[in-house]
Amino acid sequence: MDVLTDKAFRGVCEQLAIEERLMGGFWSDADYVGIHRTWRNDDLLLSLDHYVIIEPDGQPDPVRIHDHPARDIRSGTCGVAVDALV
Repeated sequence: MDVLTDKAFRGVCEQLAIEERLMGGFWSDADYVGIHRTWRNDDLLLSLDHYVIIEPDGQPDPVRIHDHPARDIRSGTCGVAVDALV
């Protein structure tokens, strides 16, 4: 689980990466193409990392991860939540 401080959130940049064996093969030792997109919502201090893994069979495997800043610990809404495995 990741918890972001306000300072760490300021370091989050929106980005898009499409790579063979994304992030050095973190998903699998087998071949795949990975897409990683990061969005920011400054009003909510919320970031979203969306990964799509496409394996040789062509079936995409998307995962969305929300990161909330640490200051929300008091409200009980901090950390990382997997939105969906679709």
